[in-house]
Amino acid sequence: MRKISNTFFLLTFELLKKTKIMAINLRSPGRGVLGYIAKQIMLIGNKKLSEDCVRRLNVQTTDTVLEIGPGNGHAISSILKKKPTSVEAIEISPVFTSILQERFKNKIHIINQDAKCLGPY
Repeated sequence: MRKISNTFFLLTFELLKKTKIMAINLRSPGRGVLGYIAKQIMLIGNKKLSEDCVRRLNVQTTDTVLEIGPGNGHAISSILKKKPTSVEAIEISPVFTSILQERFKNKIHIINQDAKCLGPY
């Protein structure tokens, strides 16, 4: 059943990927059907990529990690397993910010803002 639903999301995304409404939902997923599809597409594609990126980063316990655009937090989960000193996240989407806050509670610091609008950090 999971494979069927993943196929549905991928096919729907393929039909809509060049539309403005899908671009908006990929940037900041809404709560409707297209927002749900955007979140599922990111879930399918990002998990393996995130795990590989974190492995290559070689995070140490003395590191502070800043992730820009963590989405639903796949990479953050892997990063936290490495026990860095702290993890900071900048996420533009209020939907993903809520997901991150619920998922990680006080384990990370989240800034809900567009990274390009930040001043000196």
